[in-house]
Formats: sequence, C-alpha cells, structure tokens
Amino acid sequence: MKELLFAFLEKHPSSKEFFIKLCSVGDVFLIGGVLREYKDHADFISLRDIDIAIQVDDDLAYNNLVKEFSLYKNRLGGHKLFFEDLLIDVWRIEDTWAYKQGVIECSPSEYASRLTDTVFLNIDGIVYDWNRGIWYDKTYEMAMSNGVIDVVLPENPLIPLNILRAFILKKRYNMSLSNSLEKIVIAEYLKFETLSDFIYALLAEQNKRYEKRILQKDEIEKEVLTIINR
Repeated sequence: MKELLFAFLEKHPSSKEFFIKLCSVGDVFLIGGVLREYKDHADFISLRDIDIAIQVDDDLAYNNLVKEFSLYKNRLGGHKLFFEDLLIDVWRIEDTWAYKQGVIECSPSEYASRLTDTVFLNIDGIVYDWNRGIWYDKTYEMAMSNGVIDVVLPENPLIPLNILRAFILKKRYNMSLSNSLEKIVIAEYLKFETLSDFIYALLAEQNKRYEKRILQKDEIEKEVLTIINR
C-alpha cells in the first residue's frame, strides 16, 4: 500500500514532501476515506483528500512544519493543506474531538488503537498505522460485511455533515441505514422549522465539504422522507 500511495503523491510533489517530513516528526495514522479508496480499488485512483492523525514526537519540528507549509486551522482544530486538487487534513492525535472533549477517556498509549471508536459512522472506522503497518479496521469490515451504516459514537460536533455523508456512502456502496442512525436523522430534522430548511442545510454541508453536488436535492429529500415517514 505504501508504494501505491507514494506513487499517487508523486502527482502532487509538494504533498509527498510534506508527507515524508510529517512522518519524521511522529507516528502517522491514516483514517477513513483514503483507506476505503484503497480497499475499494487496491489502488489510489480518485483521492480528493487524506485525513491524518499524528502522535507527535518532536513538538518543535511539528510546529515548524506547520509554519513551513502554511497550514491553516479547520473547524475541529486540525490543519488543512491544499496541494493542487488534493486536500490533506492533519491533526495531533490528542486533539481528536472525542479525546479532547472527554467523550472517550483513555490513556495516550490507547489513542491509536481507539481511533476507530471516535468516528460517527462505522464505515469510517478504519485506521492504518503508517509507521508500524498495522490496520485497525474491524469496525469498517463489519459494516461492509453486513451492509448497514450505523453509528459508532453519537456525540459529534458535525451531525448534519455526517448525515449527508451517510446518504452519500449509502448510495455509493448500496447499503442501508441502521435504526439508530435514522433516529438521529429524525432528531436533527426536528430542529428545523420545515423539511425544506433541513434539506437546504444538508445541501449547504455538501457544498462546503465537497464544493460540488454529489447528491441532488431530490435525492436527499427522498432519503429524509423515507426515514421520517417510515
């Protein structure tokens, strides 16, 4: 896998330079979509972003790297970096939202192995320890095996975005949504005055996250109506 990712990063030379330097300042953990891409195709074909958590060994070197590549903070306290059409999100592992907020309490030695417990959707429960070549992917593999997108950690600061992502991934992999996830969709819908307000909020999340329409308005509306009318 490592050779394939480096081959992909060759198309974005600055990203490869950044990644190599990042690996030199701590233990790197790939998360979520970049790994699903590999599982789907045994290659990296159409990556648009890479999510990385890092357990920093050298604070000064890490801070200098942030400055060197002019990373800017994202809405969860990590950093974003654009390389042409590739986006890299990187954050210190201890700043993972569930750890930082005390939603999941564990020792720093458990941060890596418990990253799959911090995700909202089970299909995101896939982590690769780059330095040691270790996969943490039981949660993801179970989701793909039973064909159901479920909730791992209900507490999350980005519920609308994750609902939208659940709809996208449901369509991509021809999966179903769990009862628990559908209840969260209903609870979020009830925060809005009208169905249209909720649909447009999800569309806004899609535009912000992907900068394009992956699902059309009528597709999102159909998903929501199916759930609330069940």
